[in-house]
Order: sequence, then C-alpha cells, then structure tokens
Amino acid sequence: MRPIVRLALAITACALAACRSSPPPPEVWEREPDYYLPHDVLGHVHKPDSRRLTTVPEHPDGAVELRTNGLGFRNDRNPTTPKPVGTWRALVVGDSHTDGVVDNRDGVGDALARVLEIDRREQGIELRAEVINGGTGYWGPAQYAEAFSVWAALEPDLCIVILYEGNDFLDAVAAEERAGRRRLDRLEDHYPRLFEVAEHVGERVSQQMNQDLLFAHAPSAAVDAVRLTREAIVRAGDTCTALGAPLVVVRLPPSGAVHPPTADETTHIDRTLGSIPWLSGRTLGSTTERQLAEVAPEVIVIDSWQALYRRSRGLRRHVVAGDIPEHLGEREPNQRMYWSHDHHLSSYGHAVIVELLRETVHQHGFMKAP
Repeated sequence: MRPIVRLALAITACALAACRSSPPPPEVWEREPDYYLPHDVLGHVHKPDSRRLTTVPEHPDGAVELRTNGLGFRNDRNPTTPKPVGTWRALVVGDSHTDGVVDNRDGVGDALARVLEIDRREQGIELRAEVINGGTGYWGPAQYAEAFSVWAALEPDLCIVILYEGNDFLDAVAAEERAGRRRLDRLEDHYPRLFEVAEHVGERVSQQMNQDLLFAHAPSAAVDAVRLTREAIVRAGDTCTALGAPLVVVRLPPSGAVHPPTADETTHIDRTLGSIPWLSGRTLGSTTERQLAEVAPEVIVIDSWQALYRRSRGLRRHVVAGDIPEHLGEREPNQRMYWSHDHHLSSYGHAVIVELLRETVHQHGFMKAP
C-alpha cells in the first residue's frame, strides 16, 4: 500500500504493455514483500507482524507506523477463535483507505472498538468490543465479496464494507481484465495524461482521475462496474446473513469530492483530460445504493460525504433535541480529511468514519450481548 499513486499507475501501465510483449509484472507481494503475502482466494493479504514506517508530513509525529498483528490485521491485539463469551465483534473490509495510512490506534478498527467499549461501560454493560480491521491495500469489490467467508471463523456480529468511490468501481472491472475476461478501452495516451495532471495538481486525485478518465471513454465499463460492485456486496451480505451478522456499507467519497482542486488546477485538469464526468465515483456510488435498496434492502448504506465535507470546513455536528443529530454553524479549525501529500484518508477522516459507524451501531441496536 504505497502512498505514491504515480508508482501504482506506472505499474498498471507497464502491466498492460507486458500483456502483449513481455512476462507479466511482479505481483503485489513480490513488489512489497514486507507487507503482503499471496492468498489463494483473496489474491493477497497482509503479512503477519509486519512493520512499515511511512512519512506523513501533516501528521503531528511526521510519520505513521503501519503495523499488523499476528493474524495480519491492522489491530494491536490478536482476535481469538472461537470468539470469547462476552465479546461483541465487528469485521471491517476495504482497500488502502481502510487499511489506513494512520497508526493503529487512529484506524477504523481500534478507534471504533475503543469508543464502543466506553459507551457500553457508561451504560453499565460488561461487554468487550472488538473491531477487526481487515482493510488491505490494492483490494476491491472482488475481495469484499469473499473476505467474510474466508474469515467466517472470526464469528463477527457485524460486517462492514468501506467502499472507496475514488477507484473501487474501476477495480471491479480491472479485476476482470487481469483475469483475462475483458479488455478495458483506454485512450492511447491515458497514462501520459494522468502523469501530466499529477505533475501540476499533485497525486491526491490521481486514482479518481484514472477512474473518471477511463469511464468517460468506456461508459459500458462503468455500467459493468456498478453491476459487479452490487453483486459483490450482495454476495458479502448473503455470507454475513448466514453468519447472523448484518452488513453495513460505508460510501467513502473520492478525495476530490471533499478537497476539490483549485480553479487553476481545475483548468489544467480540463485542458489535459478533456471533458470527463468529474467525480464519476459519486454517481456510480449513488446508483449502486439505489440498486441495493431494491435487491438487498437489508444492507445498510451510509454516505459519509456530508460529514467529511463539513468537518473539513470546521462545521461541527451536535446531538440535540431528543438525540437527533443536528448540524450547527459553529466553527472549528479546518481539517484535512485526506492527507494532501497523497490520496489516503487522514487521521481526522478516520475519526469521522468512526463516529458515523458508532452512531449506526447505536441507532440500529447492533451491539448486544451475545
């Protein structure tokens, strides 16, 4: 899960050329053997007991430690199986945003478990909360469909998918391309255009631009991406239902939807990429949510865009009037929801997702003693 998106794009471009003229490029676990291992079903997973120090200029410490536990999850503690009596457990899956360019204590796993345990303690209920962070870099809907089945022995009481709209839809069809089931129709200068944008705008929108540019010129791929993503979530939901656990899907917006480029940057993007559907992931996310409401109404979908957008501008959320969340105009310092040096969700962004999930758990009464 390198935060340098340009490297990932270059690897993808090389992979396409390699399909025609040379051996295939190395797999992710070969490129990053310190952090990943191959997996028969999921393609790759985290290496257990891995440590990776990543520079993050905006973080108070200037860096974060990406650390996995003995089972390869982004948590400090190892979950035990079978699940201990008196333990409530959630299992989260997602891509590198869920994996997190944050310390474990700030990630969606350990941070959500911490606030839920505090809530239970204040209510006088003895119940240990565990939130296992199975987020893994380079994953997409194909892995989300299978992960809960692969990890069924963890006995989750709640399943969570964090769907990153910035590139998960592209990942859905790209997985079929890698498997040889389709070929995506990219412009001949697709990647040179993206590199030029990255040089001017920075890498924070590169994943989003990659997806937007492709779907602008291959709209049928966008239609297929929604179908594949919907089918993956339905499959995940069926598995979770069999496990006795509800499924919650969090729509995580593209970084550019929360921190849009400046007017100058937008002009450069338009001039370099041409007319493209800006933020196509938001449109596809809304379409997927509507379709899920029809075919899998039991799946709960949360759109985190408003909360992230408002918090990035210092607008706070308060609980007033009978515990109904209200947005008030009081201001706090603006915060980056995504690190500006790359595209990944920041510590502040993780905190917003944690709070949304915390509200959802309580609103639906999910956290009950086993």
